[in-house]
Amino acid sequence: MVEFEAPTRGLAESSSNLMMTRLFDVPARNYARALTLSLAFLTPIFAAIVPAAVSAAPAVNVAECVEFSEQSVNDHDTKITLVSTCEAKLKCTISWQLSCEPGDPGRKEGRTMTLPAGDERSVMMSTRACGDKEWELNDVSWDCVQR
Repeated sequence: MVEFEAPTRGLAESSSNLMMTRLFDVPARNYARALTLSLAFLTPIFAAIVPAAVSAAPAVNVAECVEFSEQSVNDHDTKITLVSTCEAKLKCTISWQLSCEPGDPGRKEGRTMTLPAGDERSVMMSTRACGDKEWELNDVSWDCVQR
């Protein structure tokens, strides 16, 4: 009787090569399907998580935590100051109407600024554009929203 030894080393190499060949022979469309299914599964999860994280910041009542003041600096300049005690960053707009002659509807002017939490910002309203004419500052208003 003749004994036959199986070539274990050769078999291991060939099965390994066979496995690698199969791995790289998989069509690209199978990878595309797997990616599409993964995105289809993960998109609703991210869609639920992201808005919750964004809306987690509590709303700020601007009327309770922002103070407005005007201070005359000289004959042509008035300093407007907004002071925040809010716990959130705000985007604020200050606007006014400058008229250079009586009966003139004037022009709307204003500034927009970022007001950090617990800080203050100032803006100068100037009537220098009117020169020596009789001028009026009207409709001074401000508005802030949470950023």
